[in-house]
Amino acid sequence: LPAFFFFFSEQTGLMRGVAAHKALSLLTYAGLRDAGEDRNALEAEVRRQLDALAVRRLFTPEERERVDVASVAGFFADPCGRRALSASQVRREWSFNLLLPERGGLIAQGVVDLCYVVDGTWELVDYKTDRVEDPAKLWALYGEQLELYRRALREATGLTVRGATLFSLALGRGDTRQ
Repeated sequence: LPAFFFFFSEQTGLMRGVAAHKALSLLTYAGLRDAGEDRNALEAEVRRQLDALAVRRLFTPEERERVDVASVAGFFADPCGRRALSASQVRREWSFNLLLPERGGLIAQGVVDLCYVVDGTWELVDYKTDRVEDPAKLWALYGEQLELYRRALREATGLTVRGATLFSLALGRGDTRQ
């Protein structure tokens, strides 16, 4: 990144969010499953995997330092993260294009942070690093985005999307809408 990116506090928050998303997309689930629901074991496993990713140069030292290990481990300790770890089919960072004929043929592009199949239906998760008091408040900001993601997932796969969750990494919990 150009040097001027490192002087703005707004960019620091953005870069922490980017690092968290990158971590959540690259962590392997097998080790996280083995850690169970024990928060300390999950944090140790997340830390171990992040350090290994940094050694493999999939994270720069600066990116590695920006990842809040406790918040990432918190996702996997939450029931939403536990379901993802046990799902038979999981997709992370799944990009899509969605034609919106009702908006004059506009094409929406996006990236689904996480989706997984449980009992033949999708569950959709979007991680958020915004500072909010309650994850339900995220729906006012991102509800329309998640509805587009839900639609794209349904149209691309033909499977129903049972639940969509906006997961606050800062709070360690999400709000799911059916």
